[in-house]
Amino acid sequence: MTNIYEKYITEAERLFDEDLIDEAERLLIDILYDEPDFSKAHNHLGWLYLHKKEDWVKAEMHLNFAIKFDPNYAPPYLHLGNLRWKQNKLQEAEDFLLIGSEKKDADKSTYFEQIALVNEAGLKYKKAIQFFEKAILESSNSWFVDNCKEGIKRIKKKKSIKFWNIFSRK
Repeated sequence: MTNIYEKYITEAERLFDEDLIDEAERLLIDILYDEPDFSKAHNHLGWLYLHKKEDWVKAEMHLNFAIKFDPNYAPPYLHLGNLRWKQNKLQEAEDFLLIGSEKKDADKSTYFEQIALVNEAGLKYKKAIQFFEKAILESSNSWFVDNCKEGIKRIKKKKSIKFWNIFSRK
């Protein structure tokens, strides 16, 4: 029965691409009326509320439902990690991202990059570099690899500035 709704998920993604957010929202809500435990619909609604409508309460609710109905589905962990990052709950963000990175369908390079960014935001530079390096090793996308290398360079500059600021204080 869920396979029928996969077509609607693809349609919702097309609507996202065309920035027809309200139409995508209605479509996803319609899916959930018929199939209330369809994890992908909850995930997509959570993403929509997080990134397009900035309704973090609804985003969290749908992402938690997505995990409840399919704990092995990776994307809601990524989105919950991003939500916690936006809320400056960096340890919770990292925890969700680490759990998601272990799921079968996870794009590990994306999760590791996000973990690196969360650690950079928390001034945990050594750990951030380690996760950028892990992201590079998991990726075959040249643009992505270059982006991670830039992240490492940025962190090294920050570490250098932090080091010199310690010695320049009076």
